[in-house]
Amino acid sequence: MLYGAPGVSSRIIRGFDQGFADAGGNLRNGTRDDGASGVRPIETVEQVEVLRETASVLFGAVEPGGVINVITRQPLSELYYNLRLEAGNYSFYQPVLTCQDL
Repeated sequence: MLYGAPGVSSRIIRGFDQGFADAGGNLRNGTRDDGASGVRPIETVEQVEVLRETASVLFGAVEPGGVINVITRQPLSELYYNLRLEAGNYSFYQPVLTCQDL
């Protein structure tokens, strides 16, 4: 999930700004995430949960709008290799290699 990067606006849930500095509404695998690890590669994300309003109290967060919980991928039980090339505007290209060994 990309946030805190140039050109990315803040997330607003039910009228409440989640803000980049306040990590209360950002969770990774159910625990608070301050985003200090930087940009999270999308291939490491299994799913994104958006818990609105009072459902956010399940994680102890007092966020009136809700929370965003990013669930990361779990290790696989077999060998896994993936190679791809991402391309975009302004001469953007990036090779991505994902490997998992036992």
